[in-house]
Amino acid sequence: MHSTRFLPIVTGALGLAVALTGCSKEFSQKDVDRSRITLAEVRALVETNEPGVVLLADARGPKAYAAGHIPLARNYATSRFSGKYGETDPALEAFDTIVVYGDNPGSGSHSALALDMMSTGYKNVRTFFDGFDAWKRAGLPVETLEAGAAPEEPKKPN
Repeated sequence: MHSTRFLPIVTGALGLAVALTGCSKEFSQKDVDRSRITLAEVRALVETNEPGVVLLADARGPKAYAAGHIPLARNYATSRFSGKYGETDPALEAFDTIVVYGDNPGSGSHSALALDMMSTGYKNVRTFFDGFDAWKRAGLPVETLEAGAAPEEPKKPN
């Protein structure tokens, strides 16, 4: 014989547990792998040149970024993101798509950054696995920073 007398108590306890722990989602390398975006797709996003369409997140070190990066890209260190779901920056959330890239498929920095961003709660994070090396091989434009110049922070699109 089942009693429904305790159902409200159990349901209330579950709701309280969710409220206390937050609505977090576990992300894994499989999520990063499913987020792949091609060179042609990245190029199309960059060429739209419309505010708020794409944020390019360069996961490489500051020296590599300064030596050359995809135009409009910003340099991000993995440690910059808390990994705590819901602690996102509104200026980054305002972008339709966030494309994370490293040097090439063998560099793990892009996967780590994409996973951190997903775990923090950023939506529509895509990973350009072929990376900066493929961008250069395709003869696409590259930006550099002058010695000592700091990368610009992304601003919330108009």
